[in-house]
Amino acid sequence: MLAELPFFEYFITDDGMDWIVFDTHHDTLVAHGLQMATFEGGAEKAGLTSSTTNHHLDDERILEFWAWFEQVAGQLAENLDHDSILGSLDARVSQLGDVSWEVGPGHHAANALTITPDGDPSWLDVTLRIVALAPQLEGWEFYPARRAKEWSLVFAMEGSEGSELEVDANPWRYVLHRYADRSFDIVVEQNDMVGGDDDDRYSAAVIVLDGLLGEAERLRTIGGIECVSKLAPPEAEKASAMTSLRRHLESLTGSQSAPRWIPKGGRKPE
Repeated sequence: MLAELPFFEYFITDDGMDWIVFDTHHDTLVAHGLQMATFEGGAEKAGLTSSTTNHHLDDERILEFWAWFEQVAGQLAENLDHDSILGSLDARVSQLGDVSWEVGPGHHAANALTITPDGDPSWLDVTLRIVALAPQLEGWEFYPARRAKEWSLVFAMEGSEGSELEVDANPWRYVLHRYADRSFDIVVEQNDMVGGDDDDRYSAAVIVLDGLLGEAERLRTIGGIECVSKLAPPEAEKASAMTSLRRHLESLTGSQSAPRWIPKGGRKPE
């Protein structure tokens, strides 16, 4: 199976035979999964190679993007709201595929650029490769998906009608439905969310899940997301507080949810 992987440096399993393949040259998680012993038919059937998606991106195009970013990184670091640079960044990231971007404060460096699959798991291998080819830039770190974060679960978002919605997810509850492949569907009770339509409720749930778990872990672990104002009685009896979701999943899967990679650039965690 390893011979079929496009590139790797370390292959690691734990006692439960969960595995990761980590490229230490680029400080990037190449692939990860559950129970290696169950994989038959090689890496493609295991979902490890980019050929399992229809998305292909030449390294040359990625390197062109990073060459441009190196030129503007200093200016952008001085002003993360630089309209001209952000407009160019948006245009250049769109040329890399159906992916998106975010800039903001970093975790180990002053600033961070995230190239995100924007909720589409089929683009995660592309964002991983993009970040794998990122340069080392002073004051910057790069991520291939939105990070989990420590936060208050209180935020504002733009609703589908253009109005601003204030969201406090602290009172929310959830119920998990587990499947044989160790993935889950989740029912989210948004018992205090006022205003917004079904799309807004779903978007708010995704924001909360990505913030608690990290986008990549959410895509890997959570399948269906159902949003309700009030859980039905049978489910309400099994509901847990939203603030406990990360610990709950770790207890069920036997592994920590985040982080799953070291950021490219900046200082490595000690």
